[in-house]
Amino acid sequence: IRDGEKYFRELETKVIKKIYKNKKCVFACGGGVVKRKENMYIIKNNSTVIYLNISAQNALDRLKDDKNRPLIDVENKKEVIEKMIGERDILYRKYADIVVNNDKNDPEQTSNEIITRLKVQK
Repeated sequence: IRDGEKYFRELETKVIKKIYKNKKCVFACGGGVVKRKENMYIIKNNSTVIYLNISAQNALDRLKDDKNRPLIDVENKKEVIEKMIGERDILYRKYADIVVNNDKNDPEQTSNEIITRLKVQK
């Protein structure tokens, strides 16, 4: 985020617009994509939104050694992550068609749960 989060989010929106020109795709977005209403309008109107929810502690465990996350490259990582997840959780639940708690699932369990929930949704 050399040019700042605002610049990053603008680029993110441009990419989302390009992605949704191709109607058949799986789009795994970054956690902050939900912060811009324009992004969520595009995504919600063109796809099924699946929110993979994890706890702040789980996120901290996964990201603790990642040096490529400027928003959490701070001393008080835990507090920052708790705040980010708290703010984003509210928004993702607002837009999500399906919410999957991903704290204890391995990738195969998660994908199986998503497939099952998508079949039920049809």
